[in-house]
Amino acid sequence: MDINNNGPTFLYHYTNVDSLALILKNKSIRLNSLDQMDDLQEQDCEDKQNFGKFVFVSSWTSDSKESIPMWRMYTPKQRGIRIKLPVNPFKKYTVTAEQISDCITCSREVTDKATAKSEIIIPVNQYFNNEFYVSNFGCDKQLFKVTYTQEKSLLRPHILETNNKDSFSVHLSKLGKYKNQYWEFQKEWRYILLIYPMSQIKLTNEALLDKYDEIKQFYHKTILGQASLPFNYYDLKIDEQIFNQMSITLAPDISESSKTIVDLLIKEYNPNCNIEESELDKLLR
Repeated sequence: MDINNNGPTFLYHYTNVDSLALILKNKSIRLNSLDQMDDLQEQDCEDKQNFGKFVFVSSWTSDSKESIPMWRMYTPKQRGIRIKLPVNPFKKYTVTAEQISDCITCSREVTDKATAKSEIIIPVNQYFNNEFYVSNFGCDKQLFKVTYTQEKSLLRPHILETNNKDSFSVHLSKLGKYKNQYWEFQKEWRYILLIYPMSQIKLTNEALLDKYDEIKQFYHKTILGQASLPFNYYDLKIDEQIFNQMSITLAPDISESSKTIVDLLIKEYNPNCNIEESELDKLLR
């Protein structure tokens, strides 16, 4: 297992040849909303609303040893592969104060354009938009180790907390990190994005009234179950250097035609990628 004192060095993703083609061609990893996951319990919470549609995840495992259950559950017959990548592989975008000033109507003066900057994992033009707000946009803030438990308060948490008529909290971060102990064999780590259906531009704007109105609208739509996003998945770009460190293990039952497709994909999109045969090749068919 590729683990250091701070967590895994590499993670592994079981998938199919079709998904591999998209990952290689677009150089991106797709995060799907929790209500698209195979474990229906994941989107459960004590609130009536479906908050799982605002939590986006990509599931990986820290176990470098091949898993027969994982091959069986997450790859189709004769078309399975497993991707290996270093942790936190996402492309970083530098945001300067000047870019912030250009994207937001803001009354305050930007005084130090040279040093006021930060790194995020989504493009600037997507960060500043009127449709959604990614709360954990900072680099290396997306990876979490899944905790396996039978504790009901963790598996079905309270997400919405109302303090009074005009004050409330939405704790999306309680979702996506806990699973029933029956799934413990997965040894799962996840990349998680928390995406609120609110305007990032209005939230960042200095006009407090605009910010308050945006949050208030989100609150009322959430209570009514009407809050939604214009998408049910989100793609994060892979850093070029990390992309070149990718390696692929072929499923033990992979067909010759699928092998050919993988070879062609690697030749076309990632010639540095290493392709390995399964250690279960002679044991599992």
